[in-house]
Amino acid sequence: MVNQYDTAFYEQGTTGAKRSAQVVLPIAIERSGKPNSLVDAGCGTGSLLAAASEPGIEGTRALDGAYADRSELKICVNSSWRQIC
Repeated sequence: MVNQYDTAFYEQGTTGAKRSAQVVLPIAIERSGKPNSLVDAGCGTGSLLAAASEPGIEGTRALDGAYADRSELKICVNSSWRQIC
């Protein structure tokens, strides 16, 4: 089985995902208040959560499959949970 989630796939989506998050998160925060936590299921490289740290959202969790290339992550990895954090 071919892994469609290669480096080129992640590179293509990373810039747009972070840019989108930088636009959408401030609007969401303005309308509903700053959340204590944020979960991104299917996070890829974690661009959304990386952008979430800019307005100070600290309690974040990222979930993705084992196929995610950890060398491409824009966020930390918590090996004790065996997931991307």
